[in-house]
Amino acid sequence: MIDGSDQEYNDRQQLELFQQAVEQAADGVAILENETYVYIDQTHVDMYGFENKDQLLGSSWRRLYDDAEVERIEAEAFPKLAQTGHWRGKVTGSRPDGSTFPAELSLSVVDDGRLVCTVRDQTETEARKRELELKERAINEATVGIQITDPTQAHNPLTYVNSGFEQITGYTKEEAIGRNPRFLNGKDTDPGNLTEIREAIENERSISLELQNYRKDGTPYWNRLSVTPVTDGSGTVTNFIGIQQDVTERRERSQWLEEFLNSGPLMFAKTREVDGAAIIESCNDGLIDRLGYDQEDLIGTDLRHIYSEESASELQERGYIRALEGGFETTERCLVTAANEQVDTLLRAVPRRDGTIGTNALFIDITESKTRERKIKKYVALLERIHEVTTNTDISFEEKITELLEAGSEYLSLPHGFLTHVEMERESSFGTQTIVEAAGSHEFLKPGTSHALSRSYCRRTIDKGEPLLISDASTVDQRKTDPEYDSYGFETYIGGTVIAGEGTYGTLYFAANEPREVPFDVFEESFISVLSRWVGYEIHRRETGVKLRHRQDQIREQRQINRAVTDVSFDLHFRIDLNGRLSYISPAAAQVLDRPIANYADRPIDIFSHSETTEDVQKAYERVLTGETVELTALPIERGTAGRVFVDLRLTPIYDHDTVDDDRSPENIIGAQGVARDVSGRHRREQMIRVLNRVLRHNLRNEINVIDGYLKLLQPQLTGENAVYARRITDATDRLASLGETARKLESDLDMTQAFEPEDVVGMVTRVAEQVVERHQNVLVFVDTTDPISAQCDSRLEPALWELLDNAARYGGDEPTIRVKISSVDGCVNIRILDDGPGLPDEERRILSMNHETPLEHSDGFGLWLVQWIVESLGGELNVLENRPGACLEIRLQRPEADG
Repeated sequence: MIDGSDQEYNDRQQLELFQQAVEQAADGVAILENETYVYIDQTHVDMYGFENKDQLLGSSWRRLYDDAEVERIEAEAFPKLAQTGHWRGKVTGSRPDGSTFPAELSLSVVDDGRLVCTVRDQTETEARKRELELKERAINEATVGIQITDPTQAHNPLTYVNSGFEQITGYTKEEAIGRNPRFLNGKDTDPGNLTEIREAIENERSISLELQNYRKDGTPYWNRLSVTPVTDGSGTVTNFIGIQQDVTERRERSQWLEEFLNSGPLMFAKTREVDGAAIIESCNDGLIDRLGYDQEDLIGTDLRHIYSEESASELQERGYIRALEGGFETTERCLVTAANEQVDTLLRAVPRRDGTIGTNALFIDITESKTRERKIKKYVALLERIHEVTTNTDISFEEKITELLEAGSEYLSLPHGFLTHVEMERESSFGTQTIVEAAGSHEFLKPGTSHALSRSYCRRTIDKGEPLLISDASTVDQRKTDPEYDSYGFETYIGGTVIAGEGTYGTLYFAANEPREVPFDVFEESFISVLSRWVGYEIHRRETGVKLRHRQDQIREQRQINRAVTDVSFDLHFRIDLNGRLSYISPAAAQVLDRPIANYADRPIDIFSHSETTEDVQKAYERVLTGETVELTALPIERGTAGRVFVDLRLTPIYDHDTVDDDRSPENIIGAQGVARDVSGRHRREQMIRVLNRVLRHNLRNEINVIDGYLKLLQPQLTGENAVYARRITDATDRLASLGETARKLESDLDMTQAFEPEDVVGMVTRVAEQVVERHQNVLVFVDTTDPISAQCDSRLEPALWELLDNAARYGGDEPTIRVKISSVDGCVNIRILDDGPGLPDEERRILSMNHETPLEHSDGFGLWLVQWIVESLGGELNVLENRPGACLEIRLQRPEADG
């Protein structure tokens, strides 16, 4: 029996063991009373980041969580504890250093109301979970196919496939899981591979091989498959993991390489080292076919046997040893065929990996590219030579052509080279070919010799319009029957057309009397095109240079003439730039302006103007800049210390010399040209004439009034012959008064500068006729037409009509009859005035054929002279027509343009 003391001892011992177990457990344990800790183990303390238990005993559990987590635990755990007395869930603990950790918390209410708390740190668990999730994601998204089978089930079905499996096979997970991987096999899957896989699975061992499988759409693919068994803790195989890799591309590439090595353009040989020599052990068909040997001729022979002398020497001088050591880089080697022809190759030799001391040598035929490279070098050298010749300024054009012909003959290996000039007969296909320069010694083709174009190769070159290439005349249809072959016998010919400017100058060609072994290539065709274009350009440049120099000489001569004319001109010539400043002024300025020319250099244009006309000059210049030509008459300008002079000024825009006339616009104007003529004398004479005219008319009118007054006093006392004399004096004074009035009216009308406008001449004639009838009571005036007829004129026509009608009324007799006929003929308006009087005196007829009045005609013909002046100022004519008896005068004016 165990007494009470022993039982107490045992209980205490069990409690200590329990506490020790709790302290050493991975889970933290704590007891809370009234939500504060009354017991807590060290694991709990360490888990929450405290140093000792005292820091937590007596503290609330809320101290170990942030506010949000406290609120969540109260909401989730407390209701559950109240109902069942137990709660378990995930929490996030908080440490004093601010870090947090995931944990699993278990709460249980005991009989005395205390709360037992167990907490487990889930940091490592969560990390392992994330790691597993990451691995699972990596496996699922891997580009290789991953599959897991379960051999514990019947037929070892698939239990997992990743997305890589789906991408490779085309089957979805749902379609694959539950099936044995054998469903991927097909008709061309190797049965031996399937046997190997089956035996490996039965023997629970790993296997790796390549086999052909089939996708869902039926297309085959090559699969690199690795199968590995997975065991549990007891060593029992629980699963097989298979990894698929699509190696179709690699397999096809390997197959292509194998086929390429045997039948492609590459040449391949295996060598073995024998006493330092490279002995051919095997080779592919490409090497045999390209070199033209039989296989037995090559196998067992030294590699140097198929090398050129230079390449064999390089092979012997450690070239083979470097290849055996793996240090031999790709290099060029020249092979020799059975026909002793050279074949340029690129060689890459590496040590063999089958245990034999030797090399795998791969040759790539680069004969075509090397030939092309040599041609390019030769062509580049030729172009450099052409450039050197064409840019040499120390030799003439003829010398350049000779050197270029020699260079071309050497490059093309053709002995004869020629530059020809062709002259075609107008409106005919016939012409001549003249040799300009030649290289070689052809007896019929010397510089300066000419031949009919119809018997030359030049004709065919021009007709073709592009380079003519003949390497063997016998292969060209009808070539040997053509006249040019009969003339020169060229079997080989290459020529191009020489275009100078916009026309054909001739041809440039090279030829030989023997056929050429190979056709002309693209470089040779390009050469003849380039050389023909350069020769054409040089000829055009030379001819253009001659024309340009001639034109420049003409321009210089014209400038000298213009400058000479300007320098000796009495007119003032000047030029204005776009800034309104004088850029040139002629020497006449010194005389016209009475100032040195230097005073006007780079000065504003308004330096010419008088203070009264500065604004007019500036406005005129602004109009010129819009493209208008402006004229100002009797413009006053300052003249040194001698007051002012009057000039007629004309300003014209100057356009950029590159501007075509039809394209001229204000944007192309670069300045203005001005000409000023001194009209001071004319201006003074006109002023004097106007003053004298007004004085004369004033005095004449006064004297006539005096005479007329005295006659009126005398007439009642005069009878008989004296009365007749008095009447004649009265008629004379009336004529003088009328003449003065006409002069006044003409002066005012001739000062008008209005533009001509269509005027109704019928209405004007009718109006003047009525005035004449009113003045002369005994006259009859008939106007033959009443239809409106317009002429291009202005109001100055009316005083001219008055003068003619009034003159006919006064001198037509006692009862004169006047007829006015108005007609429109051939774009002109004709106004004919006919009377039945004595006719026009001969002395007055002569006035119309003279350009000025003389003292003899001044008195009697003054009115007619003024009429002619008016009509001519209107752009018309005044003619005297035959009309017996009586007189007939005709005014002819232009009709308005709108009237045709």
